Amino acid sequence: MEALERGLWYVLAVDGNGQVHWCGQEDALMLFATNKTSGRSVSERNGTSFTFTCIQDEPTIFIENIEEI
Repeated sequence: MEALERGLWYVLAVDGNGQVHWCGQEDALMLFATNKTSGRSVSERNGTSFTFTCIQDEPTIFIENIEEI
């Protein structure tokens, strides 16, 4: 994870509808961030969540027929 935290990224993501998106732009790459928890409940102990974030001036690009690539 340390290597991810040191860089800026393009991200290929699948949304809840199964649509594939190309996220990030040359001038607005995605930033990787983690949140490590050791909460009170069993499901929160030793957990790590992560996000990729950026502000783009254009919407993400939908990619169709990803199986053919």
